This record gives sequence, C-alpha cells and structure tokens, in this order.
Amino acid sequence: MKRSAPLKSNGFKRADRIEAREVSKVLRKAPSTEPKPPRGPKMRKCSVKTCRQPFASPKSFVSWCSPECGTVVAVDRLAKQKAKEQRADRAETKKKLDAYKTIPELKAELQVIFNTFIRLRDEKYSCICCGKWPKTDGALRGGSWDAAHWRSRGSSDHLRYNEDNVHKALKDCNEYGHYDYRGGLVKKIGITRVEALESDHAIFKWTREWLESKKIEYREKIKELKNNGTN
Repeated sequence: MKRSAPLKSNGFKRADRIEAREVSKVLRKAPSTEPKPPRGPKMRKCSVKTCRQPFASPKSFVSWCSPECGTVVAVDRLAKQKAKEQRADRAETKKKLDAYKTIPELKAELQVIFNTFIRLRDEKYSCICCGKWPKTDGALRGGSWDAAHWRSRGSSDHLRYNEDNVHKALKDCNEYGHYDYRGGLVKKIGITRVEALESDHAIFKWTREWLESKKIEYREKIKELKNNGTN
C-alpha cells in the first residue's frame, strides 16, 4: 500500500496570502461609508480686467469679487448680448435686401470684387499696354492702376469676368487708349489664348445664383492672394 506524500507546510501559508490579497482588493473597491468633508470655496481671480483680485468664489458661476464688480460683469454681459442681437439683425436685414437686388446691381458688386482680384493678381506686372510703371506707384485700389478689359464690357459683356480678358493697366492707358494692349497680352498669355478670346462670341444669361457664387469665389481668391503675399 502506497503512503500519501506529506503535505507541505508552506502550502497553507501561500493559500492564506492569496486569501488576504483578495480580501484586500474587495475592501479597496468597496465604497467608503464615511462622509466626505465639505469642500471649501474655490479661490479664483475676479474676471473684471481692472480688478483681478483673488477671492473665494462661493459658486462656480460667480466670477466677481464684490457687488461693484458684479455690476460691471452684468453690464458687460448685457452689452455683449445686445451686440450679438444687433449683428443677427444686420445679417437678417442684409439677407432680405440682397434678395431684392437686381441683376445689374449684382454685376456691379461682382465687378468691384473681380477688379480688386485682378490688381492683386497682377501686382508684380507692369502696365499690360505700355509696359511702364508710374513715377509714383499708386495704391492698387483706385490709385494709378485700373483693371482694364481687352474686349470691352460694352461690346462683349459675357467676358467682363474672364481672367484672360482683364489685366492691370495704367489709368491713362485704359482711359485714353490701349496703345499696344494686344502685344502685351500676347507676351503674357500667348497668341493661342488671345485668339480664343477674340473669337469668343458666346451668349451668356446672367443669373442671381451665378453672380452670388462668383462673389464668394473671388472673395476667397483675394483672401488667398493676400495670405500668400500675391504671386
């Protein structure tokens, strides 16, 4: 008959340690029954810029240290709310007025934006007609330069916003004669594009949606040129 192996004495000790460890885990996870001590007021700085004194805030929304500063905060919040409402009213009014704008009015507005884009696009170019710079270089907006059309808006209205058809020119060249506009145009964009421009006699119907979309497009292009320091 075989005798069973004697039990190791340290086996019981190991079991006791495991049991104690498990009990400790359970006790740590169990919620404490002791009440938490009440939190004291939070220290913060007064939100009034001319004050900024530290104070004990009784509530999370209280950002002022005294009734006087509370009045300043309240007046400031009312002013901001009123300004927000006024901006919303102006935006709504503008939206309503835009709905009544005629096609000619929208074309004129787009022309101003488009001409600004042309002047910025061609900022580093000399006059497309004579190749000169003025003795005193005026501001791009309404100074010495115009956004000059090769084919005029009167005879070719469908090309008034064509970027190949409009280039920066000195006011004198634009108002009193183009001189050699075509020669400058050929040098700048090539004969193929010039001839394509001159043979374009398409009929275009202006719509409110197209004009509004182009206003947005050229505002974005102007912003991009300004951010990139133009070309």
